[in-house]
Amino acid sequence: MEFTVSKNDLVRELGLSQGVVEKKTTIPILSNVLIEAQGDRIILTATDLELGIRCSCPAKVKKEGAGTIPAKKLLDYTRLLPDVDLSLKFLENHWANITCGSSYYLALSAAAVWSRFAGVPGIALSATDVMMYPECHFSAPMQGTVVAISRSGKTIETRDAIGHLKQALGWHVIGISCNPGTPVVGLCDATVILAEAAEKSRFETRAFTATLLTGLLWAARRGHPELEVELIQAPDLADRLIERYEAVVRELAQSGKFDQYIFLGQGPYFGLACEAMLKTKEMACTPAEAYHSQEIMHGPRYAVGASTLIVVLLSDGGRKWQLELLPKLKGFGAQVLVICDHAAPEVREHSDWVWELGSGLSDYGRMLLVMPLVQLFAYYRALTLGKTVD
Repeated sequence: MEFTVSKNDLVRELGLSQGVVEKKTTIPILSNVLIEAQGDRIILTATDLELGIRCSCPAKVKKEGAGTIPAKKLLDYTRLLPDVDLSLKFLENHWANITCGSSYYLALSAAAVWSRFAGVPGIALSATDVMMYPECHFSAPMQGTVVAISRSGKTIETRDAIGHLKQALGWHVIGISCNPGTPVVGLCDATVILAEAAEKSRFETRAFTATLLTGLLWAARRGHPELEVELIQAPDLADRLIERYEAVVRELAQSGKFDQYIFLGQGPYFGLACEAMLKTKEMACTPAEAYHSQEIMHGPRYAVGASTLIVVLLSDGGRKWQLELLPKLKGFGAQVLVICDHAAPEVREHSDWVWELGSGLSDYGRMLLVMPLVQLFAYYRALTLGKTVD
């Protein structure tokens, strides 16, 4: 069902239903209003089993249908919106990841994988954006689930965003954290506690990869056993990768003459590029940026110089365009590092360094393996520059 209706008309008709719908009832459906979209109108019906009301108002109906939604919550939320026409579309259950900092970049990757494999849309939102501009993300009432990600479980913005979405929309909240008994966990309807991923460091590394792996496995278990088989291999592959590349990463971090870092990634790899950027800024205290690969060809290209290190996270989905991009990056005078599963001759020809994962896994199965390498690089670069890394 999908339609567009005047906010004022909808508020008026919902207001009429409030005297009938049950506020406290042992039959939850009686707290809902039935909305039917037919022809050029929507019809609202509410009852407490003794008294009923049926009213209607004009609407532009794009797709006819019917559905129920909590009456009071719909009215309260609609009143918060600007006085414009509202578009309402009843879909399958939506999922939203609400996060801050590193957790937000984690959510960018997790939401992309969730949308690809779980069969329902997933979106990543900053908790502060949910608090400040909810109308930009929830322009019409919808049912959904919030996955609140907070390593510490104490993030104030995430806590407040959860409270807002539970009260305004009645969304179910699932929390992922490393610490039980914390404010964020206390607000959740269900939680996943990754106690072994807890860190004392102020720089999130192990918790990032463990939480992302949890999200990916969750998506895989919604009917994609082949992805689950790949993800289960990730920890052992990561151990071997660190053993193979730690000295190489340390050497580049110690000998490289860089004063700016740019990380490029596409699709589920963009969140990883953003996290690599953040770790470089946090640990090494040096300028770093992250872009979707082709964006470098616009404004950012003019900031590239001989001391710029551009790190390309080469993926299967973005491969064609990223391979075309490599010689252009060298043409800007930048130094180029490519992280890929296996390097074709053209990759080596147009890059200064290549780190091969050598996993043989799919785009989604191997994406986690990127993180130990970029985290190690940020760590050793920070030590080289004399920064304190706990």
